[in-house]
Amino acid sequence: MRSSENPDQDPIQLSIIFFSHLTGNGYKAPRLRGYLSEFGMQHFHCRFFGMPPSPEKSVWPNCLTEYHGYRWVSRLAALGTRVGSLVGWSSLGRYLGCNALSLLAIQNGALHETDAVFTQPYMWPLVKAAKKRGIKIVLESDTDHPLFFWNTLQERHKEAGIPFIKRDPWNFWPYVNGALKSIDYADQIIVFSQHALETYVKHGVNPNKLTLATPPPNPKCQVSKISSPKPEFIWAGNHGVRKGLDLMVDAWASYKRSGGNGSLFLCGEITPAQSKLRKQLANLPDVIDLGRISLIGFLRERRRVLVSPSFSEGMPRTVLEALACGSCAIASHASCGSVVVDRESGWITELDSQSLAEALHQAERNWCDVKVMGDRGATLVFNATKNYFTISANLLTTEIKKL
Repeated sequence: MRSSENPDQDPIQLSIIFFSHLTGNGYKAPRLRGYLSEFGMQHFHCRFFGMPPSPEKSVWPNCLTEYHGYRWVSRLAALGTRVGSLVGWSSLGRYLGCNALSLLAIQNGALHETDAVFTQPYMWPLVKAAKKRGIKIVLESDTDHPLFFWNTLQERHKEAGIPFIKRDPWNFWPYVNGALKSIDYADQIIVFSQHALETYVKHGVNPNKLTLATPPPNPKCQVSKISSPKPEFIWAGNHGVRKGLDLMVDAWASYKRSGGNGSLFLCGEITPAQSKLRKQLANLPDVIDLGRISLIGFLRERRRVLVSPSFSEGMPRTVLEALACGSCAIASHASCGSVVVDRESGWITELDSQSLAEALHQAERNWCDVKVMGDRGATLVFNATKNYFTISANLLTTEIKKL
């Protein structure tokens, strides 16, 4: 905790609790390494509580004083996912894992002599305990407001006629409810896009405790030097109707009926919620389903156009990665952040199949501009994300000085 004699010169004691590894190239691990790099430059002392494997001390960032990785939490989450999927509660595993990680972090000193906790909204037991002790709480939210997300999924699944047992994650209410309570207790919340911020404000969160900052794309992204000579589009995701997969079916059929010459590549794991729609799309002309691939590798091959008609996001990494690799995007307001500017780095579409089909035609008619638009997108992504870790560190510092 802050020394009463010299609070500004004492190093900040920070506990970081994330349902993630520090290693690997997923969505969270690179961010966590970026946080630690920035926190080290600002002389934080950090403890990390999360998933194994724990790296050797010789490769720890300078600011990392402790690393706690719990293998059995990963196993519990995997078991919960398998059990929950039998009845349709696909987020049961994550709920069990986050609760177990919260309790283990508390037991192993995450709240002992610390100035703040930096965590995710799903860690309700941890957030509740931190609040009781008067510890500052900063959350990183990588989705829209949980209730907006929940309601959107319920509505979209119902419209698409997808049975409960096959629905996308976030269908276990206690998991969502814990996030709602964490948000209420938090001192500050980092959100990733303007749309996400709007959903938080709409659901009654004080704007003064919201900070908009967009995380950078995977460092493996590189701008491709080659553009596809003919229109090639990509839809990528492990979720279905939330990412507008049903709109893609109708829009692509309409686009081809009206003379569209492009090809569509489907990328991502074929989940139960997707299977019916993916088959429908794959049976349409010029659609190639690639399954689960390295999207960054595919984007680095040549410039294409990513299609992201999402209904609810935080800030989709597919959009960040596409633009960072020089491919522009067709995107909805929910999935574009500040990096897709209509007719400059892509096309903004309304969330209906007719608008989406017209956006596909616009991209085809302007295919000669895709390289220029991709270059603009790469610049926009760089400018929008370059200060993300500094903003996060400064936010924590400011909150702790209020103690």
